[in-house]
Amino acid sequence: LWKTAKPYLENWMSEQIGFSGLVKNIKKEAPLWTAMLPRLPRLIDTFLTQSTVGQEDELKAEIDLLKQRVRWLTRGLIALTVTGLLSLLFILLQ
Repeated sequence: LWKTAKPYLENWMSEQIGFSGLVKNIKKEAPLWTAMLPRLPRLIDTFLTQSTVGQEDELKAEIDLLKQRVRWLTRGLIALTVTGLLSLLFILLQ
């Protein structure tokens, strides 16, 4: 069973958390990051200095969206780190 499943699992792992999966996710998310990062300090400052009900809800929603995007970035970095460590371990064990 393992001999049959191993190539499929390796391919799936490579696509999901491997380098190619990370590159694909970065390409997909990069335009969002470039639009988000320059606005982040201004959004935080506006949120902290202005406390009107309408703007607060809008800013909270935008900050939640930014948090979600940061989580995706973190997952990508974790996947890259794990992939690098596994690759290093694989090279050292051969």
